[in-house]
Parts: sequence; structure tokens; C-alpha cells
Amino acid sequence: MEMGKENLQKVLLILFLLLFIIPAAYAKVPDIVLNQKKAVVTIYINDKEGKQIITGTGFIIDQNGIIATNYHVISKWLETLESTLLVKMENGAYFPIEELINFDENNDIALFKVEGKELTTVKLATAYKPKQGEGIVVIGSPMGLETTVSDGIISNVRGKRGLIQITAPVSIGSSGSPVFNLKGEAIGIATFLIEGGQNLNFAIPVKYVANLLNESKKPKKKIKPALEPAPAPEALAPAPEPVDELEKAKAEVRKNPVRAETHYSLGVAYFRLDMYREAIEAYRQAIRIKPDFAEAHFGLGISYLILNDRGSALEEYKILKELDPEKANKLFNFIYQ
Repeated sequence: MEMGKENLQKVLLILFLLLFIIPAAYAKVPDIVLNQKKAVVTIYINDKEGKQIITGTGFIIDQNGIIATNYHVISKWLETLESTLLVKMENGAYFPIEELINFDENNDIALFKVEGKELTTVKLATAYKPKQGEGIVVIGSPMGLETTVSDGIISNVRGKRGLIQITAPVSIGSSGSPVFNLKGEAIGIATFLIEGGQNLNFAIPVKYVANLLNESKKPKKKIKPALEPAPAPEALAPAPEPVDELEKAKAEVRKNPVRAETHYSLGVAYFRLDMYREAIEAYRQAIRIKPDFAEAHFGLGISYLILNDRGSALEEYKILKELDPEKANKLFNFIYQ
């Protein structure tokens, strides 16, 4: 069937739009901003079957592979041990996560590392003061469409944290995208949108990213002394020798084998003697008797961690999130310090 004259005109009009109007839109974005695409990555989180469950965006802030994104982007990876997190670079290369560096749940920021050297990084404009009406550019991966460039303006700067309200779209998959000024400097990290609100999108100032990075570079305390379980409130007398404590704990278990607390005390005694596998079994027995025994879950998680079983330690972290959030956060910090 031959194409009618009217249909031909429509096709020509579409071609005109593709050839002239779209490039003209990109012409508004300075090359110094477009060149930042090399430092923007796409984040994929897959379940144990390899099915994609989350996509997001991040950007490289250190040439050795440290990447910034939103905490909510990687939270599913933290919650599900079988899931995997992969980073796709602008050049098509894939990298698995190597280490979670730090995170700030309140400001929705997370830093993690992939293996890399001399990678292209963005420039963080930590002292930059955004101005209402100023032009900005967001580079992200909405719906998995990698390194998509969107422009807009700063609608306002709100609240004590200096949240940057922007008109550039932040669709699903764009969370964690860098927000650039027209000098090519990253001034914010796109974090959320208001459902149903046209052009109501927000970014966290990059000073919070820099603060988190600086905090992660501070010297860490040695783990072992901090892992010692706290003594019971009644333990006001000088602590017994570890071997004596172990014998006493064993005697208490024989006397009261159905009390979770006796098995927990046995676990503590084993732990203090660096007998971590025995401690694990004692903590497990305490939990079999009393499943919501937060102290036993914490001791179990720490023991797993010392034996380099991070997966099992994370399982205990997930349980503690429901039982005792404070202990859960403490265990999580040990896992990733």
C-alpha cells in the first residue's frame, strides 16, 4: 500500500523533530556538563534468580572506585542476602560491589566501592550556594535508560538542610543521579519526588556526600575490645578469670538447661576465651529457647563476623532490626567498619 500524502507529511515532520529540535535541546547543555557522563553509573540489583528488582543511578567521587548513590537504592540489597549489586559504567563495563563504605539513612545517601583505578570522577561543589531560577542538569538512568540527560532550573532551596527543589525530572531509576550546575560541578544528589506533583523533585546538597566520605576516612577503632559483651548489672565484683567463668557457666547450664540466659552466659564465656564456634552454638541454643533474645542475636552476629561469615552476621542484623534497632545499628556498623 502506498503511503498517502498526509502520512508522508507526518513522517517528515517527525524526522525534522528528531534531526533538529532534539539536538537543539542538547545544545543548551554545555559540553563541560555533558562530559560528566563518564563519571555517572547505573546500579542494578538482581535477586537470586538473576531477575532485576531495582535500578538506580550513582556517580564516582573517588578515582579508586568510590560511588555515591541514595541509601534507598541499595537498601533492598542489604535486606536480601541472596541479591547481587552490579554497577555498569558509561563505557559498558560491569563491576560488582566490593565494599559498603558508609551510609546516612536520614539524608538518604550511601557510599560504596567497586574495584577501579584512575576512574573519571565528578567535582563536588561542597561550598556552592544554589540560586533560585538557576539552570541545572541531571544525568541519570530513568527506567534503566542509561546516562539520560535532563535539564531544568532550581525552583527553590528549602529547610535547614538546604534541600534543592528542581524541575528536572527524577523518574524511577534516576534516584542517586548527580545534579550539576552549568559549570559542570555536582551540587546535589537527586533523592525523591512528590508523587502526583508536577516538577516537584528534590536533591540533597553534595556537602552531605563529602561529609560522609570524610567520616569514612577517619581511623577506625579496633573491633575486638568493643565486642566484649557488657557485664550483667549485678556484676559489681572483679570479673572472674575466663576459665573459671566458663566452668561456672557450664555448671549453670547443667543446673538450668531450659533457661535461655544460662546458655547466653555460656556463649559469653566462650567468646571471652576466643572460642567463637563454641560461643555460636551456645548463643544458638539460647535463641532456640527464647527466639526474641536480642543480646543472644547480637552475640551470635559478632561471633559470625569474627569468623568472617558476613552473610550470617547480616542475617542476625535483619532479625535485630525488628527486635532491637539500636543493637542492629551497632552490629551493622561493626560489619562495615
